[in-house]
Formats: sequence, C-alpha cells, structure tokens
Amino acid sequence: MRSEQMKKHVTRGAFALAMTVGAGGGVADKAFAQTAEEGPFSVSGHVDFASEYIFRGVSLSDHQPALQGGLTLSHDSGFYVGTWGSTGRFHPGEGTFEVDYVAGYAKELSGISFDLFLSYYTYPGDKWKGDYVELTGKASYDLGLVAVSAGAAYVFSGQNAYGNSDAIYLFSDLQIPLPVAQLPLTAVFHIGYEDFGQRTNKLDWSAGLAARIYGLDLSLAYVDTDLKDNNLADSRVLFSIGKSF
Repeated sequence: MRSEQMKKHVTRGAFALAMTVGAGGGVADKAFAQTAEEGPFSVSGHVDFASEYIFRGVSLSDHQPALQGGLTLSHDSGFYVGTWGSTGRFHPGEGTFEVDYVAGYAKELSGISFDLFLSYYTYPGDKWKGDYVELTGKASYDLGLVAVSAGAAYVFSGQNAYGNSDAIYLFSDLQIPLPVAQLPLTAVFHIGYEDFGQRTNKLDWSAGLAARIYGLDLSLAYVDTDLKDNNLADSRVLFSIGKSF
C-alpha cells in the first residue's frame, strides 16, 4: 500500500465492522441493511461514523475518526452496482477521501450464497495516482447457529498502487448470533492473508460484537496484524455507529 498505508496491505467487513475491518468486499455487504424496493430493483444504503478507517488490519486514517457511507442498487436477477466512500489520510498532504465503485453478481445455490464483484478504488485529489481495480469472489453458508464465509480478492498487475505487481487476499469470516435477552447481538470474527509477491506479506485478524439498538448499528472490535514496527498496523480497538436505510 503506498507506504503501507496507500497500498492497503491491509482491513475493512457483518455491520460496520465487516465494512471497516474485515473481508474482501465490503461495499455490497452490510449486516442490518435495509432496502427500498421499486419493481425488480431495490436500493440499500448506510452511513457510519468509525473511530478510524481500518482496511485489512491497517489504519487508512492515521488513527483518526472516519465518516463512511454507501449505496447499492440491486436487481432481482442478482446483478448489482454500488458505491462506498470514506474520509481518511491516504497520502501525506494529498487525498483525504476514498470513493469506491462496485459491480457484481450474487446468487444462492443449494443454500450457499455466491458473490462475484469488481471494485474500483479511487482517491480524488491524490496526485500519487493510486487508483486500482480488484476482483473478489466469495461464498457464504448459514448453518443456523453460525454463518461462515470465505473468499479471495485479486489485484491485477500493472497498477501503480501495488507497484505494478499483482496481489491476492484470502479471507474468512464467522458470524455467531448471541442469545442475550432481547438484544440482537452478533459475534464476528475475521482472518485474512495478503500475498504481495515480492513485497512483505501480511496476516490480519479481528474479533468483535455487533448489535442494532433503537435503529442504530453499533460495533466494537479488536483488530491486529503480524506486521512489526508499523504503527498503522498495530493492535487496537475499533468502534463504529451507523444507520442503515
């Protein structure tokens, strides 16, 4: 990532946690998401305030709070398009925003949910030209007591953000509903491994809780990586509060 930060050698994924620290695709994934349907189309969205923007284990806001939000337009056929954005500190003295664009197809077969999508990460105002494209595929299965998902995200070679090298990110997420009185509480776990070819590889993980209370999405998570001597990738606690619509 541009100096560990820009190239995203690092976490963003079931609620704001999954979106802010987790998996490999978070733009279209949002637990507690609400939808507004109009014929074969539906629209879902959310806005969140996070204690910082963490992408695959690394802070992309220099440990500062971040405002985030996204919209997804879906069709009954399974195709969808969406956008997601966040404030951050992506390159010293330059970009302070990230805007992502996503197009994908999601389908359920024999109880297994499949999702394949292409993401275009952009950084308006950043002269470093770190925009890049990533292809992600994942599968999810709900066992009732636990929901499991796993997938891979691939960055094509020839893009400036990754030094013209390709990269692959393998990830898995676990969601466990917790029977705590009337509180809709979910335990969420994530682990991911990023292979940068000739660059330093990275392992990241997180464990947290998510809940919807009075219409608000709340999350609290512990996030860490195996990167040493990097204050943007050290262990920390992430908090977020948001609203789905």
